[in-house]
Amino acid sequence: MRKLQEFCKRFLRCPEAVAEFRKLQLTLLQRDYYDPKSQINIQEHKLSLWPGYFTSIQQHENQVMMNIELAFKVLREDTCYNMFLEIRCPEPRNEFLIKIIGSSVLTFYNNRTYRIDDIDFSQNADSTLTLVDGSQIIYAQYYADKYKTHIRERRQPLLNCGNSQLAISDHTRVGPVDRMRKLQDFCKRFLRCPEAVAELRKLQLTLLQRDYYDPKSQINIHEHKLPLWPGYFTSIQQHENQVMMNIELAFKVLREDTCYNMFLEIRGPEPRKEFLSKIIGSSVLTFYNNRT
Repeated sequence: MRKLQEFCKRFLRCPEAVAEFRKLQLTLLQRDYYDPKSQINIQEHKLSLWPGYFTSIQQHENQVMMNIELAFKVLREDTCYNMFLEIRCPEPRNEFLIKIIGSSVLTFYNNRTYRIDDIDFSQNADSTLTLVDGSQIIYAQYYADKYKTHIRERRQPLLNCGNSQLAISDHTRVGPVDRMRKLQDFCKRFLRCPEAVAELRKLQLTLLQRDYYDPKSQINIHEHKLPLWPGYFTSIQQHENQVMMNIELAFKVLREDTCYNMFLEIRGPEPRKEFLSKIIGSSVLTFYNNRT
């Protein structure tokens, strides 16, 4: 409670905060805001912990209500290049690809997160980048000019981000017309099931964490081996003298490979240790009962 009260005081002291959380010097990671200045270092595990806040604003009767809840982001202190240098096996590039593809990285020069889709070992900081105006510049100079960042190790390979995200966005970026149609379809499906009001499982939807997804409507993105489950985020609230159900579209991205296949793909000298570092903390879906 004390930490939430401190955030409320900090929020109220900043007039621009309602429109823009960056005025609070918080960093947006995915959909929540975190405070890098209050970073907690866990040295024995080489981890950094960023405290933050999950916020939502809703209409409550004739006023606006802001909900605040604590959130935490766990970050690894090592860099991708350091992870590459630590690999000791006959094929370090293949091992690094298995280890890093699909991971999310935080770039401290702009405090943004990116999902790694591939590694281009043919390019490095001295490779040429073509700008929008057609001019060319090497990556090292581009980052020095734009972000005032000096790249010390010029031989490190280039991280490619966004290819699979673009493929996923083709299905998850739903226009207003399609969004309304999908939500109307869900409402019709809800009303056709008498038991659904008391128990959403009667809809034959699958509960993953706190949202419901429809595995029967799975979208397969074969080029990236990613199945996409469309689903619905639902919440029920009291509105005046009636019960109001809010519905919003949600999507869950899954990996097609199994944990055992991931273990078999490891080619390092210590496969068990490598597998532990890769799998601990991950969530798995068991298809025989659709549970995580």
